[in-house]
Amino acid sequence: MKRAERPIKSLERMREQERIFKRAKRKKDKSVLEKERARKDPLYKLRDRVGAKLRYAVKTGKVKKPDTCEKCNKKPEAHHIDYRFPLSVKWLCDSHHRLKHC
Repeated sequence: MKRAERPIKSLERMREQERIFKRAKRKKDKSVLEKERARKDPLYKLRDRVGAKLRYAVKTGKVKKPDTCEKCNKKPEAHHIDYRFPLSVKWLCDSHHRLKHC
């Protein structure tokens, strides 16, 4: 009986390893695509650099992140009005931020 169970267990193990491999490959492919996009698109690079500067300023206390959106009481995210001024932002919730971009 034990010999009959072994192939089934090894088959299940192989399938599980294949699932793990595919998941890892998908994550890797996404990161490769992001890097490729960042390398080609100058605006993407600019946004990334400006976002990093703002995150550092919030972390060091140079800029204070409010607890709520400027228009409602939801969790805020930064909206850059002009990327030339990385620390000049409006703090809007996700829904108001989307409305600003429409």
